[in-house]
Formats: sequence, structure tokens, C-alpha cells
Amino acid sequence: MNRPIPKREAAGQTCPSNDRVAEGEDDGSPPAAAVAAALVSVLENKGIEDLLHIAGSNREAEDVAQALRQFLPQAEILLLPSWDCLPYDKVWPTRDNMGRRLRVLHAITQASKLRRITVTSIESALQRVPPPLAIARAFTTLQVGQTLDRELFKTTAERIGYVVDDRVDEPGEIALRGDLIDVFPAGDVSPVRIVLDARTSISELKTYDPISQRSERSHDLVLLGPASELIFQAGNHPEVAAMRTTSMEERLVSLYGSLPSLFDVAWGASISFLAGLEGSPLARILDLVEDASRARREIAGSAKPLPDQFYLSRDDWKEAVRNRQCLRLSAATARTPKFFQASRSGHEFAEYVKTQTSSGVSVVVTGRASELNGQTSCSCESLADGWKKSPTGRKSVRLPEAPFSRPNSTSRRDSPTRSRALP
Repeated sequence: MNRPIPKREAAGQTCPSNDRVAEGEDDGSPPAAAVAAALVSVLENKGIEDLLHIAGSNREAEDVAQALRQFLPQAEILLLPSWDCLPYDKVWPTRDNMGRRLRVLHAITQASKLRRITVTSIESALQRVPPPLAIARAFTTLQVGQTLDRELFKTTAERIGYVVDDRVDEPGEIALRGDLIDVFPAGDVSPVRIVLDARTSISELKTYDPISQRSERSHDLVLLGPASELIFQAGNHPEVAAMRTTSMEERLVSLYGSLPSLFDVAWGASISFLAGLEGSPLARILDLVEDASRARREIAGSAKPLPDQFYLSRDDWKEAVRNRQCLRLSAATARTPKFFQASRSGHEFAEYVKTQTSSGVSVVVTGRASELNGQTSCSCESLADGWKKSPTGRKSVRLPEAPFSRPNSTSRRDSPTRSRALP
């Protein structure tokens, strides 16, 4: 149980074109913190300022992005989620999901003074996206003192995916009530109340609680982005109910025609992913898309062909990563023991820390402050003070109050505090 976790170096090289599955791929994905640490290392070593990292799943992408925000607080960390629906499904992605995606896709095209890391999943990387120009035109800035035409604002909001309702509760909704306009910007965390004066100018912009409806904070300006990846031109906005009879993929190809890939949008970014991603993880998603496409064809019939060009094929993938600086990452896949299952959990934890630090391995313990204090007080009292010196003389144990990786459904209930040994 207490053997030292081996160190691995993050390797960067041109992505090969073969389909070889890396050894150890079936051993499980490494912890998100280990992947983030490998990314930080390779970014520093190679001086990369713009990176697109592709995780094996949406969950992994979320966890890696969360860990990167802790490791690189001064960097711009963007998380591009995949759709929250199945391929070729008549159930469309939610407005919140599409709003978050469009905000990230818009940010990718903007110049940044900070180091930028965009984290996404392999599902999202295989999807084509709306043209950047169409996305950019759908963003608007609301500012105090600005004149606002209520009817034009309502029409514009509907054209970019917002739904008019009596009360705003969810992202992508808008309500107009006299001199008040409530709007929940898609992809944002709070709705905004727009207060108009007698001259129909914006006198106040306030975020508020959607449940209590109480105002929380005033703003000078608010960025309002689209709530749908279907962004229509003025005067060309069909009824949403009629459109929902077909999948989002079909509608996007019908509206835009040729669609760029994520790799086209992030044309200047280096690419990274774990070694082995091009094996079974990529094949799994390609098979899922093919199965969904086949089932949809059987329902639609030959009279209504599906847009095969929406998802990237394996050949498209190879072409996208060819001639790009592409980093194949290796990270330790050894898992930390589940101390809560041991009869003497505190003792086992202390022995584990002692073994790792004696071998020159850094140990990171994460969780809430109360959990950390409880865990360390029963095992390694000196850890609660922050750092503990290893026999090698270097700082080796750190207890940050930060959720670097989520536990699974079992450990969430039994052991919210997580420890991870890193190179």
C-alpha cells in the first residue's frame, strides 16, 4: 500500500498518425491534479502561452480545469463543455450549456495578455462549432446610460436563443415588465435586472437572486451573450417549436452550411492530451456518434439524409493535429489508498505520508479546512501547520483548501478529504 508512487515526466512531441494505444491506458485515468501538474510542468518548460487540452470525458475536463485554476491562479483557464445531450438527439442542448460554450468559443478568438489554457473533452473536440463571426455578432454590452429599445431588445434576444417568460428563473430567459427587463444571460451564474428611466435609458443594472428576486449587486455594464448556437439574422427567425422536430446537428448545418472545427477556431493554440487518448477513448466516441447517426437515419428514412460533416472523423482528427505542436502527456496513474477503509485509518495515512516524503515525493492533501484539521490531527499533527520537511530537506506536504479532484460516488459519502502524491 505504501510503496512510493513513481515519478513521470510530461512529454511533448509531434502527435503520431498511427492508432497505437499507449501502454497502461487500461489502468485508469490519472488523477486530475496529476494531469494539471503535468500540464503546468510542460507549459513552463516549453514556454507555451496558448494551449488546448483535450480530456477523455467532460467530467475529467471539469476536474482538470478546476485543478489548473488552483495551480495557475494568474492564468486564463477556460472550460469548454460538450453538449448535455446525445448525438443526433431531438432533445437539444440546454440554453445554459450552449451559452457557456459560446462564451468560451468567443473568448478563444480574443487576444489575451494572460497565459490561456482551454480545457475540453474529446466529445466537444469532435463537434464542429458555429462560425466565430456569427458568435461575435451575437454578443452585446449593456451599459448604464445606454438607450434601450424594449421591442428591439426583445426581438434581438429571441433571435439569439432567449425565451420570453413571465418570470426569469433559468439561463436563457427574459421577462419584460414595464420599465423593468429581467434577463438571465446564458452561461452566467445570476440573472440581471435592467431598470429603465422615463427616457428608456438604462438607469440601473443589478444582479439578483432568482428565487427571492432580491437585488444583490449593481453593475456599470453587463455582457449579454447568445443562448443558442443557432444564431439567426434579423427577420429570419423561425418558430422554435417547429425547429425542434430535428436534431441540433441538422439545424446547424442547415443554417450555416460549412462549419469550422474547434481546432480551426483555436488555430494558434498548442494541443495536449494524455497518451492513449487516440486509442479506445477516441474510438468509443466515434462509435457512439456512428450508432446515433445510424439510429437517426432509420427513423428519418432515406428522404432526409443526416449531415455527416458535423462530427470529425478519425481522418479529420489526424489532419487537425498534424503539423501542430502537440503534447502527449504522461502522468502517474497510481491511486492513493482509501484510508477510510482501513481499521486504523489515521495510522495508515501517517505511514503513507512518511513513505512518500522519504522517497522525495510531494504529497498534496485537499479538502475543506475542517476536514483537513480532522484528518491531520489524528495522524500527523505537524501537517496541520502547513508544511512538513522531508528527510531530503525540501518542502513536501501541503494542505490547501481546494477541491483538486472530485471523489467518486462512494468516496464522496465516506471520505470527502482526498490526498494525492504528485511528482
